[in-house]
Amino acid sequence: MKEMIYKNKSVAELLDSGTYKDYEYAIVSRGFSPCAYVKLPEGHTYYGLDYDDIPVECHGGLTYSDYYIDGMPSGSGWWIGWDYGHCCDYSGFMINENWHDISRYKKWTTTEILEEVKRVIDQLKEFHEFVSEVMRVGKLDEKSARSAVYFAKSVSMHEREKPHNAENAGKSLRKILGKMNGTL
Repeated sequence: MKEMIYKNKSVAELLDSGTYKDYEYAIVSRGFSPCAYVKLPEGHTYYGLDYDDIPVECHGGLTYSDYYIDGMPSGSGWWIGWDYGHCCDYSGFMINENWHDISRYKKWTTTEILEEVKRVIDQLKEFHEFVSEVMRVGKLDEKSARSAVYFAKSVSMHEREKPHNAENAGKSLRKILGKMNGTL
C-alpha cells in the first residue's frame, strides 16, 4: 500500500489494490486527489448499471461506472467508483496557491480510503443478497426487485433510519408491502 501524495498535476498512480469479500478494488491517486473503485462481479444485481442507479453510500456519492478504470490496467468487468475531490477535501491544486487556511481541508489517507472501500463492498454484498431475496419471496424480476429495494432505501432515508442499509430498507419495504398485503 502506497500513501497518497498530493500533487498539483493530474497523474494516475495505483496506491492499493486487492480483494475483499470476493470483490476486487483499486485505490488510485489522480495526482490532485484520490479515487476508489470496486469491481462488481458478473451476475451482480448492479452489474452494468449507471452509478446513479446504485444505492450505495460513500464519500460524495458514486461518480463513476464503466468497464475499466481510466488510466489503469484494470481488466474487464464493471467498475464503480467515487472520488475525494469534494468541498472541504484537500486538493493538490492547492499546492503553491494562495489558500488562506488549507489545514481545514481533509487530506485522505490510503488507509482511510480502504476502510470506506470495505464499507461500500459490505453494502454491495448486502444489497445484492436483499434483491435476490425480494426476487425469490416477492416473485419479482430483477429490475422490479431492484426498484423495490431502491424505493425502500429512499423511504428508510426519508424516515431517517440509520444506517441506510439493506436491513433498514428491508424494514421499510416490509411495512410498504404489509400495507399492500405483501408477503415479505
